[in-house]
Amino acid sequence: MSIAMRLSRRYCLRCSIRDHRSRGVQSTLMGEALIKASRLSISVQTTFFFTSIDLSRNVN
Repeated sequence: MSIAMRLSRRYCLRCSIRDHRSRGVQSTLMGEALIKASRLSISVQTTFFFTSIDLSRNVN
């Protein structure tokens, strides 16, 4: 779960830093929307993450 949260936070930070310089207020609202969406999708990300771990174990 921590890895999925790190990925979502890194993604939000990268986007907000890039967009804030160019778009300003709109990007702030977009960043808040991204954060809310990432909170909702954390459970989906963790499920996918653990599935990928199982697949990699089977390959190895």
